[in-house]
Amino acid sequence: ANRHKLQHLAGRPSRRRRPQRLPMAPGSILLPARAAASTLLVLLLSPLVTADVDVDAVPPANFDGGAVGRKFAQVRERGVQEFLYLSMPVDHKSTTGPTWKLKYLLDESRFAPGGPLVVSMPGEGPLSRCRANQMMASLRALVVCPEHRFFGDSIPLGSSSTANLRYLTVEQNLADVAALIKHLREKYPSIPKVVAYGGSYSGACASWIRRASPDVVDAALAQSPPLVAKLAFPEYDTSNLVALASPDARCAQVVAASMQALDRLLVSERAALMRAFNATYQISSDMGEVDFMYGLGDSVAGAVQYGQKEMLCAAMVPLYGRQHELTDWDYAKSFANYTFVAWGKDYFNQCFYNSTCMRDSWRDPVAQSARSWYWIKCTQLGYFQTAPQKGLTTRPRALTIDRLLDQCRYVFGMPEADLITDEKVKAWNDRFGGGDDLGQTNIFVTDYSDDPWKMASVTS
Repeated sequence: ANRHKLQHLAGRPSRRRRPQRLPMAPGSILLPARAAASTLLVLLLSPLVTADVDVDAVPPANFDGGAVGRKFAQVRERGVQEFLYLSMPVDHKSTTGPTWKLKYLLDESRFAPGGPLVVSMPGEGPLSRCRANQMMASLRALVVCPEHRFFGDSIPLGSSSTANLRYLTVEQNLADVAALIKHLREKYPSIPKVVAYGGSYSGACASWIRRASPDVVDAALAQSPPLVAKLAFPEYDTSNLVALASPDARCAQVVAASMQALDRLLVSERAALMRAFNATYQISSDMGEVDFMYGLGDSVAGAVQYGQKEMLCAAMVPLYGRQHELTDWDYAKSFANYTFVAWGKDYFNQCFYNSTCMRDSWRDPVAQSARSWYWIKCTQLGYFQTAPQKGLTTRPRALTIDRLLDQCRYVFGMPEADLITDEKVKAWNDRFGGGDDLGQTNIFVTDYSDDPWKMASVTS
């Protein structure tokens, strides 16, 4: 019955079919220990319960290495499609300024006249593929996947300089997508409805575009959307610790004890500790300690967020019940070995954990995703994953909001007027609802037990 409701929402007549059993195995790659709240949401998120892995659930480039990167590589490389382009204003607030070419992919393979348009909202990385999933195919939908401005090779004005990045805002991204939708509805006049779809940041954008342009988008499907802007976001780590405590609390306890050991070694044997993680550049770089601490936290967070917590906990098993006999270096070596296996030996040698690289990569023909994403964080949304200052933590305690804002200043050389503040966060949440009020009907949000982004999702 819920499938027929969705078909009605999407503007297509339904045909009665025998209900199908959809597998939702706990511990699957994409949805560990997660359960959708209703049959409707299972159907809406059908790519997550089929063999066709959804692109929104693929980890970003900083998790490309090691065993986890190899597991998802086949998803990134699947299929070859022709890129399409549409002229857009660099600044949608100006009618006379320069333009650029928005890059997008289109999947017409399952489309039939009268089918809806499904927009896979652009995320914080380069565009590689666009495929109709099972639900989209059942609706005979036209599927479009645009690339986010200042990610991939979609670089307005030719560079990602700090001056040009003033055109990298959530609002400009939403305006790009709205213009693309209007273009496609002119080209395919039989489209009756438009659904925006996404996960994580792109899921938040799906909700926000439904709120900002209800005359353009009829419904939004948002999975794990961080709808609440936050300056400091220690709740992210708290959630990860809770996730690691299930099904065996000893995993969370050992990970927290490992972070306490790393905290102490950062003070007493900083250079030796960084060498143990092959983080030699960070030893002498201006922001090296911040980069290193963020990478340590991400080594845990990436495992939880992308369904690999069993790998992390398996690496901690040899330490269970031995806390009284272990040295700080025992913890450090164990955590370094896990990091190398999960994310690769060069994990700390990528731009995402090198603030100098982020600062200097603005001339590249392909946008450095780390630089672009940090700009959004540093100017609009925050989400700075700081360590909780009380209780247990999954990242070094010295990673504070002040040090992360200093990193923003270092990377972008930005004036204080452009830097995110508590006041700007409040203004954003007042405008877009802050998780209390989505502002429109037909916005479907799913959050999951292990996902740390649920801590910035709907609150009522």
